[in-house]
Amino acid sequence: MIQNILHSRDLIWQLFKRDFISGYKQSFLGIFWIFIQPLAGILAWVFMNATGILNPGTLYSGLCPTWKQPLGALHELLRLRTVWLRAAH
Repeated sequence: MIQNILHSRDLIWQLFKRDFISGYKQSFLGIFWIFIQPLAGILAWVFMNATGILNPGTLYSGLCPTWKQPLGALHELLRLRTVWLRAAH
């Protein structure tokens, strides 16, 4: 199997290149999307962090276990479900 791959590496390279380029050929900016998309994500994260919309330091700082928030949300959902069931009967 490895010998087949080694013998077909030129074909594999040409197929990879064709598929890679065809994915960006139809778009307006072409292959520049490879660089634009991550930069846009980074800029959005920096903007949200600078304006205070996103502040990851407070969520994971100190000794705060990360499992407290999902469990607290689950507890609140179960409490609301119980209140709703009591009101329905």
